Amino acid sequence: MKNVRLLSSVVLGGMLLLAPLSIGDASAQELTQTQSVNVVEDVTGIILSDGETLSDYGDTITMNSGEEVLEGTAGRSSVAATSTSTVKTWVAFRTAVNNPNVGVINVSSSFNSGLLKLNTVNRPLVINFINNSTINMNDNHSMHVGYGGSVTFMSNSNVPIITNGNQIKQPFVQGDWGSRVTFSGNVVVGNNNTQSRQHPFIRTAGSIQIPSGSNVVMNEAIETNQLNIVNYGSLNVRTSQLTPIEITTNGRLNVGQYGSLIASHSGANPVIRMVGAGYFLIDNPYQIHLAQTGTGAMYSPLVHALGTNIQINAARNAFWTNNNFSWSPSQYWTAQLQAQLTAANGSQVLQSNLTSFTQNFLGFQGYREYSAGMGAQQFTDTFPLTESR
Repeated sequence: MKNVRLLSSVVLGGMLLLAPLSIGDASAQELTQTQSVNVVEDVTGIILSDGETLSDYGDTITMNSGEEVLEGTAGRSSVAATSTSTVKTWVAFRTAVNNPNVGVINVSSSFNSGLLKLNTVNRPLVINFINNSTINMNDNHSMHVGYGGSVTFMSNSNVPIITNGNQIKQPFVQGDWGSRVTFSGNVVVGNNNTQSRQHPFIRTAGSIQIPSGSNVVMNEAIETNQLNIVNYGSLNVRTSQLTPIEITTNGRLNVGQYGSLIASHSGANPVIRMVGAGYFLIDNPYQIHLAQTGTGAMYSPLVHALGTNIQINAARNAFWTNNNFSWSPSQYWTAQLQAQLTAANGSQVLQSNLTSFTQNFLGFQGYREYSAGMGAQQFTDTFPLTESR
């Protein structure tokens, strides 16, 4: 028997908000608090731009490991001076990651991974990639983010910051509960080859943040307990083997106002997998586009969910059924849709402001593609425009 939650309805600014009693307000508060964090301000150090060096900010010294740091008083590197490190090799990178005094690592040249492993990060740390730099992972090393730790990957390039060879048998980033990983700026992870990897780029029991204004392209899968795409942030995930986005038990996936989520999968899996009872919130996005382009369109739901609370507040909702590979959707609503879904793959419509949606929605097991948002393609409405807006 399908479980049905009691709901409360709140009208705010003319918009109907649907939320489970007793937990909806707390969840919204947690998401708001998470999104308000400015991780760059949590660290001490100098974030360089392309072409800059630490010598532009003072005298520098090169440590035995190859790190370049600012020189402190009396020719000695003080804690304040070593809060910033510029690296060009794996040895220098590893030394900077393992140094608890370092808050900013500027990766200024491309290099391959080495045999030395990275220690757990339990502090705020920014890893800033400049000059189109890439770390090529050829060894089974990972960056472990511990409880209370946060790592921000920064870039403003279309060149990947990390590439993983198919021989790599583990995620590059692994996080504990209570950790945070942020992708800030214009960040690309992997390339066409890494879309077929058998392991995700990141597996964390903590959270992943896509801040406002960031444009992130992931050519590898994501596995996390919380994924927050903050207002005006954008995330594009593409895979051919693994499910692009997996939210672990009782986790949350939040696409904020004017945010964008684009995810495509050319294999046999769902595009999004929600494990256990959690939340998938689509709140007036600029664009959301989920697509199965492979055999998964016939055998797997577009969004796999069991008891997940799925809330949609979006315009221009277009759905392509499993056997529809044409350009035109099978169902389309121009009007703003406010709906709450539950049961297997969102197959039960608990509430909706559009009667035609309630009567005709098939659940995500019936679709291979879904798009919505003010930036989404507009089509001709499938149903008569007689419902209230």
